[in-house]
Amino acid sequence: MLLLHLALAQGATWGPCVGMDTADEAECSTVSVPEDYGNPGDAGVVNVTVARLPARAPATRHLWITAPNLGGSALAELDRWVDRDLPDDVELYAVDHRGIGANRLACPVQEALDSPGGSRIEAEEIGDCGTHLEPLLGELAFIDTTQSGGDLMEVSERLKNAETQVFFVGSGYGAFLLQRALVLSGRPEGVILDGPWPDDASVSTLDADIDRLARGILAVCDADDACVDRLSDPPDDLVDAFLEDPSGCDAFTGSADARRVLASVASGPPELQGLLPAILQRVVRCNHDDIDALLHLRSTVDDWDDHPGGSAVTALHVAYGELWQSDAPSDSDSLASTGRSSALGLGLEDWPLPFGPERPLYPVHRRPVLLLHPELAPLSEEVVGDRYPWEEHHQLDVPGAFGAATDTACGQQLLLAFLDTPNSPPPPCKAELDFVGSAAIDARWLGVEDRWGRGGCGCAQGGGSMTGWLWMACIGLVSRRRARPGRPRRR
Repeated sequence: MLLLHLALAQGATWGPCVGMDTADEAECSTVSVPEDYGNPGDAGVVNVTVARLPARAPATRHLWITAPNLGGSALAELDRWVDRDLPDDVELYAVDHRGIGANRLACPVQEALDSPGGSRIEAEEIGDCGTHLEPLLGELAFIDTTQSGGDLMEVSERLKNAETQVFFVGSGYGAFLLQRALVLSGRPEGVILDGPWPDDASVSTLDADIDRLARGILAVCDADDACVDRLSDPPDDLVDAFLEDPSGCDAFTGSADARRVLASVASGPPELQGLLPAILQRVVRCNHDDIDALLHLRSTVDDWDDHPGGSAVTALHVAYGELWQSDAPSDSDSLASTGRSSALGLGLEDWPLPFGPERPLYPVHRRPVLLLHPELAPLSEEVVGDRYPWEEHHQLDVPGAFGAATDTACGQQLLLAFLDTPNSPPPPCKAELDFVGSAAIDARWLGVEDRWGRGGCGCAQGGGSMTGWLWMACIGLVSRRRARPGRPRRR
């Protein structure tokens, strides 16, 4: 389907982003788009919210970003891009997915703080949430990846000038959304698909992939002397110790809570991923200072994961309607798990809405595309590249990237090179995780300036002078570290 030129108001009126979860520097506008791109003449219109970060110089390039998480807000992602060193002529844009942001879908009873899962919709609440949505069936029919992809293409075309170059970037669900959007239009000057999903992508396997991500990060630590030398035990032994008693640390309310926090760490930005070995050591060691640091971590990652404009209900709706292909595997042996895959699997039989998985639609797109393949990323497979065999399409592996390659310094380098010369493949590079970190990073996530706790002791967080008895306490804690039989402790 070609991009539609609609007889709707062109352009946008920009103003402060009041009540929007986005960057402080952003400007917002409301734009009317067709309710149904498959039948625009007879359909109504819906309003979508658009935000932009104005360029520092006259804008010649627009870069549209998408939310990587199903149900997440693209406007919230602007806040995570504001400090990236983009050229002065690049203006950042984001439009919220239907059912998110100002038009957020919600199940108020199931999302109430006093409900079984708090703001999360647990398996036993999914059926009642679906029943609450039944009166909205007419509206829900137009809240999906296809219509939201149409919004992205329509609005980006409407807001450009004749001389403006338009680029898109997406990872995770954002890459899935862009692939669908390209079915509707072939106009952009360039598209970056960061860890694109295969035809049979299913959120039923998302948690299994996140667990694999966490174990992959620990494997990199195991090969890094700077990381291993700070651990009390080899990473595999720490994983074994955690799995023996995953709810054994008082920083968590149970094993599911501990796995959820580790999943947030493993799937977070690179600076948070670099903290994973130290955090796992603290979870296993679990002394008083570790508990304080882990409680701070829980609060910080909850703030990181919580997008006020996001919608757990939209995530449910799209997951069951487009991204549910198989039963979810058990996460009982997982180191890291959000718990969402198993909850979706358990709630599927109670979901009352008449939607079934759609056949994925993928484009024949002859404009420049950069496909980035991280070393590990949830639901990502390199086989997607088979759909883009033309000379204008460039595929690059990004070793050392776990999750979104464009979150790494290497990925940003590739993005900038592509913006400058989209018809040429960028030079390859390698991403690296920093397991040592800095006092500023550690203080942000853990509330202390040493992620390891004085080289692993964990008893010097407080400040003030160390008296003799405190040093003895540290020695005692060190002596009680677990050492697994059959594997020597690395120092």
